[in-house]
Amino acid sequence: MKRLLFLLTLLVVLCGCEADLPERFTQVCGENFGKTDYAPEKRITANQVITPHDMLEICITPLSSVIWKISLVIPDFPGDRDIIDGAKGVAADEFSIRFQKENSLLLPGTKVEISPAYEFGPRAVKIVFTDLEYEKLFIKENSLPETVLFRKKQQAQNDILLLEKALEAFFKDTGTYPEKLDGLLLPPVGVDNWRGPYWVDGYTLPPDPWKRSYVYRKNGKGFELFSTGESGREVLR
Repeated sequence: MKRLLFLLTLLVVLCGCEADLPERFTQVCGENFGKTDYAPEKRITANQVITPHDMLEICITPLSSVIWKISLVIPDFPGDRDIIDGAKGVAADEFSIRFQKENSLLLPGTKVEISPAYEFGPRAVKIVFTDLEYEKLFIKENSLPETVLFRKKQQAQNDILLLEKALEAFFKDTGTYPEKLDGLLLPPVGVDNWRGPYWVDGYTLPPDPWKRSYVYRKNGKGFELFSTGESGREVLR
């Protein structure tokens, strides 16, 4: 794992783009792999942290927030060489990891896998490092009631973030916020320059994870938006 930082730098060069390394990434590269939490301002979806350039995916455990898997992505592997063979060459050069015919290896405490990453492009490839000890912790934590509650709160926060962005788009076009959230789907009476729908599917607004409506209140020049949480009496933003 000590050479992980060098591979990320190589990926940045290969992709022809500049990217600041995540602040704590150097801690991940050494003996602390799996034991480092991640900056809260990072975009987190389903316990996955994705860097701004989407070249480094870091998966964290639900409750402990420790890193259990790192995926390095080469979105467009250069040249005509087979991308899997090419990634094996990168692993050999940068990690001294020798793949033969297989596409996965077990190292002490770590599993390394190479696979196509077609979600990033036709010549995209992933090199995935999994901390086996913390993979077990991830599986264990996912079976706990606390994890279910955590995920529901996380889903509510993600929904609220997307709804806030939709409301800001509504405001940008119309100069005001809607009286009700339904205004994101259908043009309200008396509102000019409506260019929606502003919600992602354009048909229905999501309930919160407890199957209640999100609370929305137009408030002066702004708005309030929150979930009432598991108890129905919380203010969860």
